Amino acid sequence: MAIARALMPVLSANFFAGITYQVQGNLIDAIESLGWAARSPEFRAPAYAQMAAIELNLNNKELTEHYANLALDFDRYNFNALQVLDKAPAHPLITIWKAYLNDDASLLNEVAVASPAYVFPYRTETVSALTWALSKNNSWKFKYYLVLNYFGLSSNSYSILVIMSEQLISC
Repeated sequence: MAIARALMPVLSANFFAGITYQVQGNLIDAIESLGWAARSPEFRAPAYAQMAAIELNLNNKELTEHYANLALDFDRYNFNALQVLDKAPAHPLITIWKAYLNDDASLLNEVAVASPAYVFPYRTETVSALTWALSKNNSWKFKYYLVLNYFGLSSNSYSILVIMSEQLISC
């Protein structure tokens, strides 16, 4: 137990390094750092979940499923994210997350007609959900939210790339 406590700062640093590498686009180092962080029970489920998200972005379905199952296996006693989202108030980001987690693109139509007022995505985890939503629905709002999210993460270069992409839909 004393060894585990002594390693906690190292494992915590690996988890946050993995997230940082992921945001920077350095996915190899992100997977490696998150793999080290997953050795700790405190970081196991979120590290595996982040690893699954990276593999999903790389279109590696086999590893995505592997890491997602590991995350679910170690997180079985925590709240189910969908149960929490079902109790959350109506909001476009909540609906995007429900659609993403359920792989139900039809829910995105609600977001496409909802007002974009007071929607300010800023979390690293939300980029994957917004990218998925943009691939499933051509409403300008998903691109707008993705740009806002990148700006919120101080990833201005990614924001500009999204704005300049050929998929930009005029309002």
